[in-house]
Amino acid sequence: MQKQVTGYEVLKRRMVSSPFLYILAGILVGIAIARLYVFLGGDLNVRYGGILIHHFFIGILLVMAVSAIMFLFYDKAARSVKLRSFLSFFFGFGVGLIVDEANLLVSTAQLYSLSQYYSVYNVYAEFGVIAVFAVLFFFSLLLDQKRKA
Repeated sequence: MQKQVTGYEVLKRRMVSSPFLYILAGILVGIAIARLYVFLGGDLNVRYGGILIHHFFIGILLVMAVSAIMFLFYDKAARSVKLRSFLSFFFGFGVGLIVDEANLLVSTAQLYSLSQYYSVYNVYAEFGVIAVFAVLFFFSLLLDQKRKA
């Protein structure tokens, strides 16, 4: 006897297999970890030979590395939901680190301070990026539903 699949279970499966869910989760975790660490007094910047490297650049490197891995292993990622989810999460984590220092993009790095880091414009940028990926997530669910119908 075959078990009846409910609409909720179908939606849940589609949500869990959507890479945008993991990108969103990665963005939220990246921003939360960065903010919490700085709030607790940590310095997210790496100093090497007198050069200051903001976590913005670490996020860029992470996004580039994950993107390269995704392209190199495209066939495997297309077949493996776990690999795609893993890479999507770390892509989102990198985006979260980038967006967390959005004010660095519009200020001179030498004058960048904690007051700018905690400014309302950073929060707007973070919520804006989260909103964009949330809309993409819901559109992906709608498109997936139309494809399967």
